[in-house]
Amino acid sequence: MFLILAKLSNQDIPDDELVAAIFSEASKRSEAYSPPPWVLSGHVDLAGDTSGAQQLSRSVHISTKLMTEGKTDQLIFLMGCTLEETCHLAATYQSIVPVSSSGGQLALLDLSAPLLFRGRKRYYGCKRCSEAALREPSNEGMQMIDEKIIAEALGVQLLQLVLLMKLELQDATDTLDVFLWKHAELFFSVTAEDMSANQEAQNSIHQTMDILCPAEGSMGKRPWLDLCLMAYYTEGDGSMNQTCYQICNTVIVKPSSK
Repeated sequence: MFLILAKLSNQDIPDDELVAAIFSEASKRSEAYSPPPWVLSGHVDLAGDTSGAQQLSRSVHISTKLMTEGKTDQLIFLMGCTLEETCHLAATYQSIVPVSSSGGQLALLDLSAPLLFRGRKRYYGCKRCSEAALREPSNEGMQMIDEKIIAEALGVQLLQLVLLMKLELQDATDTLDVFLWKHAELFFSVTAEDMSANQEAQNSIHQTMDILCPAEGSMGKRPWLDLCLMAYYTEGDGSMNQTCYQICNTVIVKPSSK
């Protein structure tokens, strides 16, 4: 049995302030551009704020193929919107790809921002392994367009969200640093994707960690756990290998509330 002494941190999800700044900067660009031949361009109206401001209009671009198939709500390319406005429109359209003007052409935003919005979910692309370009997605033979089809068409490798923690365990003999990542979703009974967009899922993880690692509790208040650990080796400097440990095949069962 092991006792968790301290928690470090789970891998940070992208910061909304940074994302909002990227959207704000892109929304201010007003250079002329030529849309690709496969899109139809139009505008979407946003309601003004509570001060009585008039409606705002933003540019949208829709695939001509989707238009002819009557699937205009499945995917739009949205231009000139702030992050808040984009999130608002994500409740209406199934998929939104933010775009801006660059060099006289339509282009995707910097991949530090979400590539795609689907409802409350945001999808990010890998900067190192993507060859991003604005292209028309094809849904030939498929009823619905999903995030994989869109990312493949745009030349983007989607990032996979993971939960990552480093914990310090103690038993009667010693302490041990261990990682929790491959089986973190099993451990918490929460997916990383849900955690990135769902406050309830985030709260569930925080509550579990508060039980395992009371902020100001004595050692006696920390629960003893039966854990499965896996040891593996990583290459170190020179010919030295390092032994690492990972929590696996373990599920936290919370006490039922009375």
